[in-house]
Amino acid sequence: MNSSKNKVKFLARAYFYLLPWSRPKRLWLLGLLMLLIFCRFQYLTASWRAALGPLTSGEELQLLDTHFGIREKEIIPLLEHLGPAYRQAHSYLYISLDLIYPLVYGLFFSALLLFLLQNSYPRYLGSLYRLSFFPFLIAITDLLENISFILLLWRYPQIDPYLWCLASTFNQTKWIGVNLLLILLLLGFVARWMNRVEVAEFRAMQKRFGSDK
Repeated sequence: MNSSKNKVKFLARAYFYLLPWSRPKRLWLLGLLMLLIFCRFQYLTASWRAALGPLTSGEELQLLDTHFGIREKEIIPLLEHLGPAYRQAHSYLYISLDLIYPLVYGLFFSALLLFLLQNSYPRYLGSLYRLSFFPFLIAITDLLENISFILLLWRYPQIDPYLWCLASTFNQTKWIGVNLLLILLLLGFVARWMNRVEVAEFRAMQKRFGSDK
């Protein structure tokens, strides 16, 4: 009983913290910050690839988290090709921007989902607002994935099998979550357009009764 009450209190506090970020101006600021971090990360990744060159097979070098699932036959050649110095540089890439980026996009997409819910189903927001925390779950999974990749890079060639399993699990969970998030966002934008008249009437009713008081 107490655990359920604590869960409700935690969700309520999280909702009221997230609510100000769902305003359009703050959403734009978060989106701009996310874009800047993403562009900086892509620039560093491109520079890192150019400095290292392609794999011995001729394939373009990819970051660990771009794979779906971590398979030894794909990753071991990559780790061997990197060498100690570049494995360290690769890990620093994850430690720096790739630990900050999930927090930023988690906040942005959670606020965006809440904005869409507010402007699509305001009557049912009390029960639907929990959906807005889904991007944070993806961000947490991404952070755990990054930590497991950092350990893989630091411990190579001595890697425990459970670490492979954890890295692969977090990686696949993240990408499945990303695809589900894209579906939720698409449905949210469609619902906002379809329910725009109903939402306008609901807001007008709220304003009218609020002014009467």
